Amino acid sequence: MPRFFGDFLIDSGEIDAGQLRQALDLCDRVNLRIGELAMREGWMNSQQVRNVLQEQRNVDERFGEIAVRLGYLSQKQLQALLHQRSTSHLYIGEALVELEHLARQDLERQLEQYKQEVAAFLRSDETPEEISSHRIAEKVVETFPRVASRMGRLQTLSRWGPGWSDDPRLVHRRWIAFENAEMLSVGIAASDELAKQIASAMLFTDPDRLSHEVLGDVLGDVLGEFLTLVVGSAVSAVGDHAALGKISPPHNRDFPEQGHGLMLLTNCGPGCLVLRIPNVEAD
Repeated sequence: MPRFFGDFLIDSGEIDAGQLRQALDLCDRVNLRIGELAMREGWMNSQQVRNVLQEQRNVDERFGEIAVRLGYLSQKQLQALLHQRSTSHLYIGEALVELEHLARQDLERQLEQYKQEVAAFLRSDETPEEISSHRIAEKVVETFPRVASRMGRLQTLSRWGPGWSDDPRLVHRRWIAFENAEMLSVGIAASDELAKQIASAMLFTDPDRLSHEVLGDVLGDVLGEFLTLVVGSAVSAVGDHAALGKISPPHNRDFPEQGHGLMLLTNCGPGCLVLRIPNVEAD
């Protein structure tokens, strides 16, 4: 499994964890979301931003698309915000150079090595035939990184493979069933760090404000809600009558461990998306 570029630089000895944290904080300050940019320009207020974020729980649309549809932004304003964000985006390597934690020539050298590592990983990955031939399952896999990105600022690298069920870090688990002519069970197994990030996104709360007591009370429900959002968005994206079906309430018993595991490496810890098609055995 490849690492994110910041972890790659730590493992190579170029930077330490404290320097990476400083660079990530700088990126967070510079790389504002569309809603934050719109408020800075005076084109949207905080309540309108919250309304759009709430609407994103129900539809697989980008923030700007929803804001235009709800009448909060014009198409011209949205294009201006998108241009502003694209031209000012700060990548982690550039942030490290700006903070003088990494020389530019070292950045270029390490970035080339990192690209080779990721390319080798991607070439070795292959979607199981049972998943690629199942419309809803395939759409769930396609939808997950978009929902994770827009809801929780999660960056993800993924790979199909066995062994996830033995990972002691993946302690938080929920699954749901999609019931129609194309039956499917979908589960998520998450580490403490990943589950906390998902919870903060779903609750519109800073992760640092979530105590262990609060997490203990709501974490399972929040993971289940997040998983329902992913599957619901996938079903909506398929869009025809044949795809209509019922999504069950989330469960934490009888997790579908015999399903196909999509191992998730995120910027907030490891996880796994598990898909099981009844009567199909998987490694």
